[in-house]
Amino acid sequence: MASIRGKLHDLVEVHDTETALATNLRGAVNGIAIATRNMALLADEKEVANEQASIATQEAVYTENYQALGRLSNAFAALRLAT
Repeated sequence: MASIRGKLHDLVEVHDTETALATNLRGAVNGIAIATRNMALLADEKEVANEQASIATQEAVYTENYQALGRLSNAFAALRLAT
């Protein structure tokens, strides 16, 4: 029974969180790609600046989620080593 609880904990607490963070990473990459495409198509400097700001925002989202994923992976690895 304890083994089942441990596996359930891994699924819910670790893998679901990993999936959410990975999805956020993918969304940030897509946002950067879209903004980059938009910049190539735009002529107005103000609109280009808006897209550059969007890229900076998406880069921050990516970095935040990437670091969180790293912390989660390290914590999970430490937990596995302890058991």
